[in-house]
Amino acid sequence: MHSSSKPSEPSSFSKNQPAIMKTYAGYLFDLDGTLVDTAPDIATAFNKAMLAQGFPQSSESTVRNWVGYGARVLFTQAFEHYQLMPKPYDQALIEQMYETFRLHYSGQLSKFSKPYASVVDTLKRLKQLNIPLGVVTNKAAEFSEPLLKALNLDSYFGVIVSGDSLSLSKPAPEPALHACDILNISPQETLFVGDSITDVRCAKAAGCTVACFEHGYNHGTPAKDLGADIVFSELQQLLPAPYQN
Repeated sequence: MHSSSKPSEPSSFSKNQPAIMKTYAGYLFDLDGTLVDTAPDIATAFNKAMLAQGFPQSSESTVRNWVGYGARVLFTQAFEHYQLMPKPYDQALIEQMYETFRLHYSGQLSKFSKPYASVVDTLKRLKQLNIPLGVVTNKAAEFSEPLLKALNLDSYFGVIVSGDSLSLSKPAPEPALHACDILNISPQETLFVGDSITDVRCAKAAGCTVACFEHGYNHGTPAKDLGADIVFSELQQLLPAPYQN
């Protein structure tokens, strides 16, 4: 008689049930929706670009579900959501809208964007332990680097791999592999911390363990259903056990 068993659930931790975590050789972090809640400023710039073309605007909560693939994809997702035009989409129009977005967003990168709870303290602790840290994001370098600097987060990271740093971006494994190479760490001993299926696919393809933030930008799919090894609600839960508050 054959017995059936359900797949094991990913480890899930809450503030009242701290995680007992190993120390990894290095940590890679997604940016939007993982380290920083950037949706308010992205949504404002996105809506200005939409309005300039006479297209409908979207709520911040709707835009949250679209963040993670780069700014241009915001527009294609809006075209599909509102059925604004048939495919294939007008690439010249997308570039024009991106330039409008770029103009507005570059001037307000950190107006309302803030690091999530415990992010700064966790990065400080990992830095004190001399553990290499990196950022792997699909955000363009012209936005990711000044945003991290404006929020005083840039000094924690030995590498920032942005969406246009390489010829391939997440979910391809190359950005994670490149970050590991720069930090001189093994992907198999690295924890990739993200919030979406884009991060999970990138991390797993690179051979990293992956943890997903359950309050991030998950494109409408609960973090527990993304196939991550770990699901967490605050970044400090990923600290090695002796260093958790």
